[in-house]
Amino acid sequence: MAARSAQNFNMFRPATLGLGANNSPDFSWDIPMAGAVFMLNLTAVSGTSPTLNVKIQRKDTAAGVYQDVVAGAFAEETGAAVATLMIYPGGTSDAPEPLGKVFRAVATIGGTATPTVTFSLLASPVP
Repeated sequence: MAARSAQNFNMFRPATLGLGANNSPDFSWDIPMAGAVFMLNLTAVSGTSPTLNVKIQRKDTAAGVYQDVVAGAFAEETGAAVATLMIYPGGTSDAPEPLGKVFRAVATIGGTATPTVTFSLLASPVP
């Protein structure tokens, strides 16, 4: 299979997470993009007062550490929802800065009575 370019390659990651089980799934990508549109699709929640917070981080490859993208977080979700977030340098994006070559999404689950959430995250490149 031929390699796909960033211009026509969508990255999709599904997950079901529970509090304390695995709050750092591998939602990482290593592909050069100027920016991306992220779509969060939260399909199910359970437990008492479940919450899902998802933020995007880019890797400083020189230092080897991840840093939060300024304004690169979805609003906290508490039930079934679909939300989008655009990260792109300049323009009218939600987070007007470069995404970088290596980036990831960090999901944090909150609530009581063993909350779980089922969601997927799609990253679609913006050339």
